[in-house]
Amino acid sequence: MEQRKNDHIDLAFQSQITANTRDNRFNYEPLLSGHPEDIFKPFAFLGKILKIPIWVSSMTGGTRLASRINANLARACRKFGMGM
Repeated sequence: MEQRKNDHIDLAFQSQITANTRDNRFNYEPLLSGHPEDIFKPFAFLGKILKIPIWVSSMTGGTRLASRINANLARACRKFGMGM
C-alpha cells in the first residue's frame, strides 16, 4: 500500500509544469490573478479567520513523503489564510 501511495505522489510530481509551459488538458482560469486584491474580505469559519475562500485537501497519509507534503500544505494554508 505504501508503494502505491508513493507511486501516486511520483505521478503528481511528474505532471508538474513550469511557468513557460502550458498543460492543454485543462482550461485553467486562475481565480486570483485577474481580480483586484480587495475582492475577498476575511471571514470567520468554524472559529478561524479565512482570508480567501479556498479550501485545500490534504494528501492521504501512509508515507513519510505524504506527511511532509501535508505539513507543507498546512504551512501554506496558515500563511495565506486558507482552510485545510
